[in-house]
Amino acid sequence: MVSTTAFAVLANAVSVALGGVVTHVAYRAHRRTASRPLLWLAVGLATLTAAGALGVADGLVGLDPAVRRLGQAVALAAGFALVTVALYQQVE
Repeated sequence: MVSTTAFAVLANAVSVALGGVVTHVAYRAHRRTASRPLLWLAVGLATLTAAGALGVADGLVGLDPAVRRLGQAVALAAGFALVTVALYQQVE
């Protein structure tokens, strides 16, 4: 029987991998177009991906649950704030 902890770590690892790919594509688009909103988007997506990485780290090294929850909450709030900035910026 597979434990739910192992499944949660695997799901977080897949999310981090996919988040890394999307972040990389957004950054490449920024470099190609020199668009500042795309840079903000890439940084926001990287921050959101870091929130998922905390879930992987928790499963692998056993972070204190309170530290993980706080870190994820801060990373999620910051990541969504950066994505919001990207969406509301004027393209020059």
